[in-house]
Amino acid sequence: MDITESVRKSITGLRAISDGRLRKCEYLGIGGYWGGQVYWFNKLVGSVVNGLDNLHTIDFTENASLNDFGAKALASCNLPKLHSLNLTVCRNMTDAGLKYITDGLPQLKELYISCFCGSSEGLIAIGNLRNLEVLCLQRYENLTEEGLKAIAKLNLKSIDISSTDINDVGVRILVDGLMKSLESLNIEYCDQITDSSVNAISHLLHLHTFSIFFSNRISDTEIESTLGSLQKLKSLHSNARVLIGNYNLPSLTSLNISIDINYEGIKVIAKKFPNLSSLSIGGANYTGMINEFNTEYITDECCTVLSSLCHLKTLEIFNGFHISNSGIATLAKLKLKHLSILLASPQITDGGLKMLIEGSPDLQVLSLGGYCWITDDGLKTIVHGLRHLRKLAIDSDGLTNMAYDILQRSSIPDAEVNFIKGSDLQDDIYDDDDDDTSDNDDDKDEDNDDDVDDDDD
Repeated sequence: MDITESVRKSITGLRAISDGRLRKCEYLGIGGYWGGQVYWFNKLVGSVVNGLDNLHTIDFTENASLNDFGAKALASCNLPKLHSLNLTVCRNMTDAGLKYITDGLPQLKELYISCFCGSSEGLIAIGNLRNLEVLCLQRYENLTEEGLKAIAKLNLKSIDISSTDINDVGVRILVDGLMKSLESLNIEYCDQITDSSVNAISHLLHLHTFSIFFSNRISDTEIESTLGSLQKLKSLHSNARVLIGNYNLPSLTSLNISIDINYEGIKVIAKKFPNLSSLSIGGANYTGMINEFNTEYITDECCTVLSSLCHLKTLEIFNGFHISNSGIATLAKLKLKHLSILLASPQITDGGLKMLIEGSPDLQVLSLGGYCWITDDGLKTIVHGLRHLRKLAIDSDGLTNMAYDILQRSSIPDAEVNFIKGSDLQDDIYDDDDDDTSDNDDDKDEDNDDDVDDDDD
């Protein structure tokens, strides 16, 4: 149950949910800002969750009201099954509050505490959670050597220290302590690390999930050596520099290349990682990533190479502006279950969509954004041909206001429609509060005025 929206800014609502309706609750989300009622929120939060015997996850993500007082109340609760706590962007909590939680909830197995301004004391407190397996310290300020030594004594399976100022010494401390247990490591956007850190990571022989953006401070030789050592690696998120060198990762099933790559890069992917079931390409803009593999974009010829990845079920492409119906028809041979092209070309039309659905009838997620030209007929093809569809996102001016009726009458009522944008459809599905600046569209101006009046009411 997520009560962030339903009772936000309502202390009465917060009291109400403690009347027994939550007794079987397993997940509880309490995010957001509770206005001027911070004192009462922290006073009541303990009484709300206390005694929820089935609760295994509490999510306080972006809760600007939770402070040390509330953390102390939470830590005193009887929560025998609680194993996951998310304190991401809880900026009013300090090391003191973190210590209350680690002392009072020693059973925690997962702790997410991103964007936290702490010190050695906070990290040392986390080091007392002897059952902890998953720790997220993304954007955690002040990762001191003393604090990292405390973390390194745990038997962590997963740690995320992305976007921090950790250096080679800190990485070495973690690797030495977690060498036997660590299976997942995220050090994206850690600009202080060099070859020394990457060399240390090569000794994490149990690592199966690895996220890193190789900067110009890391040599090609070290990249090749390190990745070649991680033979158990199943999931890799990085930039195009992972394509450098003569190594293979036969166990790799998931690859996320964070920037656009060209035909030569696609050929390297197909050769190095033949067993991929999930591939994501593009989306990031990060200095130090440009090399010979990312000077162009994904084309129809690239789709032909991708079709050789016979195990591929999930494909995400950020920039597909150079892919036409021909490329879509080629990809259909893969019998995908998830296809997402964020910036789709106007050359992707109803015809390409029909070929895709005929070749991949088991698609569960379909997303075509940008400039594709899908009409109401294409939408009919989707709803009649994709019986297992769970998520649909289409951005096309070829859709009209009939699209909403098509979806309502479809056999996929449970599918999540993220957005369907068309010049005539947008006002029917969404409340558009933007002022219409056109002098020739008085009707829309009038509709917008009505929406504003409704909001005021």
